[in-house]
Amino acid sequence: MSMSICQLGTFTKTLKHSSFLLQPHVFFLRSKSTFQRPIVHDYIYGDHPVKNALQAGKRSFDCLFAQSSKQLSEYQMLLNALKLNVPCRLSNKHELNELTDSRPHNGIVLKASTLEPPIISEIDNVAQAHLLSSSAEKEVPSLDATLQPSPPLYIYCDGISDPQNLGAIIRSSYFLGVQGILLSKKHNSVLSPVVSKASAGALELMNIYRIQNPIQFLKDCSLKNWKVFATAPMGSMSNANQTSLLTMPESLAAKPKIVVFGGEHGLRTNMIRQCEYVITLPYGDQYVDSLNVSVAAGIILHSLKDYSLKITENNESKL
Repeated sequence: MSMSICQLGTFTKTLKHSSFLLQPHVFFLRSKSTFQRPIVHDYIYGDHPVKNALQAGKRSFDCLFAQSSKQLSEYQMLLNALKLNVPCRLSNKHELNELTDSRPHNGIVLKASTLEPPIISEIDNVAQAHLLSSSAEKEVPSLDATLQPSPPLYIYCDGISDPQNLGAIIRSSYFLGVQGILLSKKHNSVLSPVVSKASAGALELMNIYRIQNPIQFLKDCSLKNWKVFATAPMGSMSNANQTSLLTMPESLAAKPKIVVFGGEHGLRTNMIRQCEYVITLPYGDQYVDSLNVSVAAGIILHSLKDYSLKITENNESKL
């Protein structure tokens, strides 16, 4: 007890030093009844993230900062076209650097609310809603009306803490037509402006959902005939259902799928146990046996979408 008193006395004397301009009330804690959570904003930067955020309308917007009069005029025209009433300010490079921690903002920054993905407990209703909305958005009919859409494909990101990797995965997923990205409420990078920039603005457009209990969620998906794949280097796991993209059977490729990608250290063991199959890339050697997760995700997703489309077309042509 005496040690605590001595430390408090020393600390109090330090605060009385003339170099500190702190007021005594700074050190009083607010009661729980009067405490208010501070409002948190994102400063989205770069042309693609800012334009996509404005067009997607998933956030509320406080102010747009532009470095040049030309940029300011261009964005005011976009805001008018979108019927958005967002204050605009002509700023300088130093101020924009301060807002973005000197990241490459391209002379444009948007102060907006943070992204709050909805929480889901099951996937069937979400997948059905996506199917209906995508059909409604298609104004030009397909050249072959008999072709059916490829099976639903979602990805689950587990432990991807690098915002550059997460952004790159989101970008590839959106580009390749993945229906949605599933994230746990922890273990992954925050959906920050860095992620939005790394995704070239795809973060603002992508269907992203939070899952409270990933293990139970994946179990339920398997029971509903969704095929859940873990991803791992070739030969790294002794799973009887390990399959490479070159040998996937037709019956499996035509099923709705969830592909689970792990972070920099691979998938956690308890997540691997929820996956019925392990999907691999049949390349590499003893010296380089794996790829960066965002690179591997792009290759795997492209192969799955391409293979699934071919399978669907072949099945239809046999009728």
